[in-house]
Amino acid sequence: MDVDQAIAKLTRGVPRKPARTLPLAEAHGRILAEPMFSDLSVPPLDNSAMDGFAVRSADLGQPPVRLSVATTTFAGDPPAGPLGPGHAVRIMTGAPMPVAGADAVVRVEDTRVVAPTDGGEQVDILVGAAPGGFVRRAGEDIRPGQQVLPAGALVNAANLGLLASLGVGHVQVVQRPRVAILSTGDELVRPGQQPGPGQIFNSNSFTLLGLVRECGGLPIDCGIVLDDLDATRAALRQAAAADVLITTGGVSMGERDWVRVALEAEGAQLQFWKVAVKPGKPACFGSLGACRIFGLAGNPVSCMVGFYQWVRPVIRLMLGDPRPHLPVVPATVSETICKRPGRAWLERVVLDRDPSGGLLASRTGSQSSGVLSSMSQAHGLLLLHRESTGVAQGERVSVMVLDWSFLHSREPDYGW
Repeated sequence: MDVDQAIAKLTRGVPRKPARTLPLAEAHGRILAEPMFSDLSVPPLDNSAMDGFAVRSADLGQPPVRLSVATTTFAGDPPAGPLGPGHAVRIMTGAPMPVAGADAVVRVEDTRVVAPTDGGEQVDILVGAAPGGFVRRAGEDIRPGQQVLPAGALVNAANLGLLASLGVGHVQVVQRPRVAILSTGDELVRPGQQPGPGQIFNSNSFTLLGLVRECGGLPIDCGIVLDDLDATRAALRQAAAADVLITTGGVSMGERDWVRVALEAEGAQLQFWKVAVKPGKPACFGSLGACRIFGLAGNPVSCMVGFYQWVRPVIRLMLGDPRPHLPVVPATVSETICKRPGRAWLERVVLDRDPSGGLLASRTGSQSSGVLSSMSQAHGLLLLHRESTGVAQGERVSVMVLDWSFLHSREPDYGW
């Protein structure tokens, strides 16, 4: 099956998880289950954008003008009473404007306070002012009834502050999908244990734990199952209580690759088994009851690439993400890449800025599916279509971005 056909099948009809209510302080990183509307104006009252004096702009026709200071208003105070002609109110940033009369604020640096006399404090206003000058109007940011965030929005730090500014104490967020992770193979041993002859450490489970967390799922480590049909069936039955089950290894054509056989024996509905892609050709996809099952290859790179292609979009759809796929950007390839037609290729690349400000893609080195260090270095996956015969140095290519750290710089580069 072609890659695009496989993605279309996997992502069709994925239901969103139900909502749950969380205190706002616990909602960071979650996805909103419903749109959020404001019940109030932000700011709630006309207020001053500067420390200075609230004035009637009509009083300042021929500056300098001397005005009597009626009172002082701080942020958090109630608004001062109506301001009459020839008067000003000393006002601090964020303090409410007088209830009537004042229509502008003059910055304190554009004034000169006159020593108090028996008639009270006075101030010389040294500049003119236009109506509305340095005044933040009620509802200037948000109006009552306005939608401030749509369903599917990520509750990031800015949105936490936005919701807090509206007085929101609890929000409805989408429940996190439970994602079971099951590694298969007699050769695997858990890190921290002593491997026997011919054994290796199980890296895939830990990679997948991190990938599932990073995309918003709730990972469940189901451990390692030996290459035994009955043991594999039992482990699958137990793990299928989750929303998603990811297995690694056991999906190829070896004598002890039991995952596909065990799934069929348990009544799983398999959609397809192989995809025309490198890495990750052996892959098993289906469902067991309500659980969506992804049988990924055991090679570490194939496992990771398979997760990004197949599993991540499904988890994001379950979370209600309207944009479940990773971004793809154009880049220029730094070297010639030769390819045989027949399978799509995903090449691990690092990205950097070229002199024109575009992106330059360079392969990480060996593209063997067992070289996990290449995924640690990679910023993205260069996409070569099934019938492509490769690309020449300097050609434009598409790259699925996994890591945006290549845009970071050691020193600020703001152009100031």
